[in-house]
Amino acid sequence: KKSKELALFKQQQLNKLELKTIIGNSKPIQKVLEGVYKISKLDTVVYIQGDTGTGKELVAQAIHKLSLRFNKPFLAINCGALSESLLDSELFGHTKGSFTGADSESIGLFEAADGGTLFLDEIGEMSIGTQVKLLRVLQDGEVRKLGATTSKKVNVRVITATHRDIAKLVVENKFREDLFYRIHVFAIRTPTLKERSGDIHLLAENFLQEFAQQQNKIVRKISDEAILLLKRYSWPGNIRELRNIIERATILCESDVLQPSDFPVATLNNESGETLPSLDTQQTPDDPHKVKIIASLEKNQWNKTLAAKDLNMSRTTLWRKMKAYSLLMN
Repeated sequence: KKSKELALFKQQQLNKLELKTIIGNSKPIQKVLEGVYKISKLDTVVYIQGDTGTGKELVAQAIHKLSLRFNKPFLAINCGALSESLLDSELFGHTKGSFTGADSESIGLFEAADGGTLFLDEIGEMSIGTQVKLLRVLQDGEVRKLGATTSKKVNVRVITATHRDIAKLVVENKFREDLFYRIHVFAIRTPTLKERSGDIHLLAENFLQEFAQQQNKIVRKISDEAILLLKRYSWPGNIRELRNIIERATILCESDVLQPSDFPVATLNNESGETLPSLDTQQTPDDPHKVKIIASLEKNQWNKTLAAKDLNMSRTTLWRKMKAYSLLMN
């Protein structure tokens, strides 16, 4: 009884800890967290769809660590990174002599992950031949090594992910319809960074802390001007791109605050197509008041009442300053 209570306590602590690894307060990411928490308690197949760099594997890891399989293996493989024969060997294993170079018997990821979770990233890149073998494992709960004549029972939770439209691939006969329905039991969509722009500040500061510690540098924060520029960028590479850019900026930074000059030129350009008033970077050093006002407006989604409170001025004063700086929008 005590061991069960201890296991439950550990699981509860993991629940709290793991949800904190998915950073953000925006509605889109909160919806993801709700899905993660809901599905982790069940033992069904999960399908994660989202653009490259949106954190699909992080979501898969959270589901695993919040599930009853948390103390068993979590293994991952990118289905688009290997040829069909190599992927088959990695997933299902092979017997000695089953193909040229197979000098010894090897277990596959399904056997290695027995009792735990197997994350199949970029499943949309999987060949039809491998799809047939995967469907058999999902239906029968058995895996057969390449070259073997018998199968072995496995107990594995499968989580799949893709950046592609699988339904479209089904129509184009590039993905099996029966497999699509088998993996599409519960779906989670990871939002783009542009869709969750309200989380950029929080994510950027979190990455800064990570890299400042890693590089043994004293960089305390990111300036309002730099945050403003980060929020105006379109982020085609999503969270992965933001992480890389913060790492680079931390390396280049020569003070204790990240400034716009620490970021690559491409980030300074507004490629998002937004119609918000533009920030003239040439004017920045001469007009810090304008920068401060824009930064506060951006932080408060251009709500003048909240921005005025943030800037410690009346709403009327803020309106006058916005008019003077040509910041009023129709």
